[in-house]
Amino acid sequence: QRSHLRSQLDESGPYLCPHHDLTYTQILVFVFVGSRPSRRSLDLMILLVGALQDLLFAYGAKINEFIAAGQWWRLVTPAFLHGDLFHLGFNTMFLSQLGPIVEQTSGQNRYLAVYLIGAVAGTLTSFLFSPNPAVGASGALFGLCGALWVYCERHKDRGVFPNSRILHYFQESVQ
Repeated sequence: QRSHLRSQLDESGPYLCPHHDLTYTQILVFVFVGSRPSRRSLDLMILLVGALQDLLFAYGAKINEFIAAGQWWRLVTPAFLHGDLFHLGFNTMFLSQLGPIVEQTSGQNRYLAVYLIGAVAGTLTSFLFSPNPAVGASGALFGLCGALWVYCERHKDRGVFPNSRILHYFQESVQ
């Protein structure tokens, strides 16, 4: 089992898997939302910021009043929306580094479950403690961090961890 896990983490095949699918979905949603025209025509900056804000609101940003009015789908959709290219880039980079490790240590179904539960938990926490609108996959990414931390905690006595810098940092945090 030890060598099987190690060989899985060392392989970098071109197959599609959940962490790739989530990354591509986030990028496609960003491109789709960003390519929609706006009716505003004031100043270029106001146009860009206002248009993006309107689109994010329309496509599912976390807005407390809308969630309280019954739009429960807004607990999931913010995880696939991003405020700007930097936000998308950072979350995509984080997901591409952490996603394969969590997926390969826990399996595809658990990986997707942790990602979605983390996304909903993060949005729900924001709903309960912040009146501000929000977008982003931070809750889902923190859920993946938590899953990896639990994995390291449960397996720390074995001392068997794949040769991964990120996993090594998590291993160090539980010792």
